[in-house]
Amino acid sequence: DIASQLLTQLGYTVTTATDGQDAVDRYTLAGGGGIDLVIIDMMMPRMGGRDCFRALRRINPSIRAIVSSGYGLNEAVQEILDDGAISFVQKPYALDQFSQAVETALKGRARLSG
Repeated sequence: DIASQLLTQLGYTVTTATDGQDAVDRYTLAGGGGIDLVIIDMMMPRMGGRDCFRALRRINPSIRAIVSSGYGLNEAVQEILDDGAISFVQKPYALDQFSQAVETALKGRARLSG
């Protein structure tokens, strides 16, 4: 909810999902079209961040994704970064850091690793 509010404040159109499976279902229905960036929380019900990212990559191998967690940059987060996620943003979000990560991801710059 906080990420959605921050993105809306920054002028982005936001679609939210209730959990990892809902995110995959919504992305599948959209065919990946019209979704420029996905922000994936590591801890989600029904399907965690790693499995969600992998499912989204099967739909769109060039998906742009940011990984988010309140637990910091750990092995599980690094694995998703190694698999192609663009960057990591730790919660709680600092508006400037979050904004920069989103801007970087949308511009398709080189991947950041924490």
